[in-house]
Amino acid sequence: SAVPTIKQSGSPSTTLVPSSSPSACSYAISTGKKKLAMPLESLVNPKVEIDGRNMVVVAADSNLDYVYVMFYSLKDEEWERNKKYFIEEYRIDSYSVALSRGTALVGSMYAENDAGESVGVVYMYEQDSEGIWEKVDSPIVPEDGVSEYAYRYFGNSVAIDGDMA
Repeated sequence: SAVPTIKQSGSPSTTLVPSSSPSACSYAISTGKKKLAMPLESLVNPKVEIDGRNMVVVAADSNLDYVYVMFYSLKDEEWERNKKYFIEEYRIDSYSVALSRGTALVGSMYAENDAGESVGVVYMYEQDSEGIWEKVDSPIVPEDGVSEYAYRYFGNSVAIDGDMA
């Protein structure tokens, strides 16, 4: 099977490859600097976005109950985990991720809320002046009155460039 290629901002693509057989559940993320051996035990469908010296990895648990958002910073040419969050407000099974200059977005269409409705959501994270990643308030959801299509597919694809999302 083909090796997935992950978009890397501002430089050649990054490749996410199993470190041994696919059943080993450990991945090596090669970023052109150092490889990051990442045990994913019960995590599935990892998505990676890199911008300069920051990396965000988003992956779901095997039951799709939670989505983990893990931030890494390049320190002394080694990737070091900065912060880890998990999304629990909505049950989501597909997601998109974007990262640019201290802001990260994680979007999902068809997220299931507590009422069992499908809605698109976007989570925003910002890096503070000390380099720590913090979740920004509540998830962003579409306003009332938008079409059902827009309501459900909001968050399907996220992109950010500086202050524009």
